[in-house]
Amino acid sequence: MAADHLIAKIDSASTMLLAVANFMRGKDIDGLGFVPSSAFLAIAANLPPKPLRQYVYILGGRKEAALPEVVANLKAEELSRWAVKHYSRRLTAPAVMIGSSNGALVHLCTALKIPWLPQTVLVPIRRPARMLPDELKGDMESFRDAAGRLLERNPELQVNQMHDPVQDRLMVQQMGYFRVKRLTLGKTYEQFLERTLPPGGTIFVSECTYSWPMAPVGPRHFFQVGGYGGVEAKEYLAGSSRISKFLRKDRSKLRHWDVPVSNIEKPEAEWGFEPSLLDDIRRIAKKRHYKICRIRYHDPAAVSPFVADLYRWWYAERGIAASRLFAESFLLMDPWWCLKTGSVPFWKVFNTGRSADALRAYIKRRGPFDEIYITLFANSIKGIDQTPIKEWKTIFKQARKKGAFVGVAESAYPYDLGVFLRFHLDLKKRMSERLPMPKSLTLKDLERFRKTAPGRDRSAQWIHEN
Repeated sequence: MAADHLIAKIDSASTMLLAVANFMRGKDIDGLGFVPSSAFLAIAANLPPKPLRQYVYILGGRKEAALPEVVANLKAEELSRWAVKHYSRRLTAPAVMIGSSNGALVHLCTALKIPWLPQTVLVPIRRPARMLPDELKGDMESFRDAAGRLLERNPELQVNQMHDPVQDRLMVQQMGYFRVKRLTLGKTYEQFLERTLPPGGTIFVSECTYSWPMAPVGPRHFFQVGGYGGVEAKEYLAGSSRISKFLRKDRSKLRHWDVPVSNIEKPEAEWGFEPSLLDDIRRIAKKRHYKICRIRYHDPAAVSPFVADLYRWWYAERGIAASRLFAESFLLMDPWWCLKTGSVPFWKVFNTGRSADALRAYIKRRGPFDEIYITLFANSIKGIDQTPIKEWKTIFKQARKKGAFVGVAESAYPYDLGVFLRFHLDLKKRMSERLPMPKSLTLKDLERFRKTAPGRDRSAQWIHEN
């Protein structure tokens, strides 16, 4: 299948889809689905000097990127078939979730044992030659033709071309980021719903309203500079002293970016939900007598406290002490092992200050915990507002008994290539307790929790449509 080679494996949507699908087959996602777990290779990966590790990181991304002419000929249904093939054709479930990628909602799906289908996937597109990461207008123009041809063939798709000269500074030198969004369900997703979800079942919609200013490039093609993290959109667009300092340290000739005119506010490329898909969900819900529950939230991290609270409540219902907190990071996560070790999952979007602050706030409100474990996604760049190791370590002081990193090589971070190889091995080693897998939560259990825990989901709206 062409999409197998076109959709990025090192990405939020791909890893989260695999996490849910593997869980439903009774499996973890050892190696995160794209690398082997190996303590030896993890050590070896961090031995080269920093510039060489960064080069290896770039090559890893380039290897996943396809030539522009290949991307231009992609068919929308190939993307959908790639997603649904992860699930058994014999699967039946009381609910299905569709929409924005979200690590916390992955844990909700696995608690309910229901599948999730992404609206957005990343299709990396290869550059014919290396490009400096600050050439924003050049990047926008370089893939105009490929995007136009792709969208002409697929009226049900939208391309949010993303260029983050901070967090993705290494990768954008060799490839472009096509965040491809579905505007309608399409034949494959619709057939999956009809096969999997009986009449009267529920479609949960993961509806992230986080938005970003974009430059229109062509019909259904938008260019986004920056993304969710430690720098807000206005700072990318207007510049700041932090931007100037970052560029100077990276030996760039620029002190601010020449950003294409970004005068349209759209759902953010990676996390935002494009609302036209909701109209099509309503159409099939009416046709098949499905219920709709929209989980509507603004910040991608907003539902993390709610899901962590749900797991604490669920553990208490089972007579298990909810005293171990595991703070995941971006795609470094595994719902199977969270349940197997009785850990409370708290998903952090990235490794920046806002993620660290959210974790501290949750521990302050819901703690103390006996054990606190933290993992950190390493993107081989010291970005703006990236929380240093020493500050993350201060959070361990809030643990009554033990605090530790999972998979993180402190001396190598954030140039820690080994974290992807070490993550699962360390996860199993540090959390030695093993529990039997529980029966799935029911939809009634979820509603009971929400009704008996008022105020815990203020950061998200639960909108029921029948």
